[in-house]
Amino acid sequence: MRKILIIIFLLSLFMVASCDGGDACSGIFPNYHEGLCWSDPFLDTMNWSDANTHCQNLGGRLPTISELRTLIQNCPATQTGGSCGVTDSCLSSYCRDSSCDGCSSDSSGKYNVFGHTGWFWSSSAYLYNADFVWYVLFINGDVLTILKSYTNYAMCVRLMAEPQ
Repeated sequence: MRKILIIIFLLSLFMVASCDGGDACSGIFPNYHEGLCWSDPFLDTMNWSDANTHCQNLGGRLPTISELRTLIQNCPATQTGGSCGVTDSCLSSYCRDSSCDGCSSDSSGKYNVFGHTGWFWSSSAYLYNADFVWYVLFINGDVLTILKSYTNYAMCVRLMAEPQ
């Protein structure tokens, strides 16, 4: 009996160790990246208020600009930690310079870890005018602001569920 319990314990340790963390993301939020579960993009564009409400109705929220920037790849200046200064702690025009303009346009999806292109809302308001929010254009990795009344694509996020 003791040997069986030890084997069960070792197998459970192996199963936990072999999990990459993404297994807790499923259903509406199937995509795992850096501690968050991401929804697939909405098929249609919508204004910021509608996107925000839609995410809340799904049990999630719009990502912050820093969270959205974690999805940028192959564009060093706008990837997380790059020279573009726009982050959750710096949301003014002083944080944005030409390094935030991204890289050359490419419609293959190479600038997004999930392969998406298009422009995507963040929840991060522009510091000096609450009618504007930050967003990312994944066709080139550009980080910029736009009026909330315009239409963009959206992905929702939620924290990865804790193991039960």
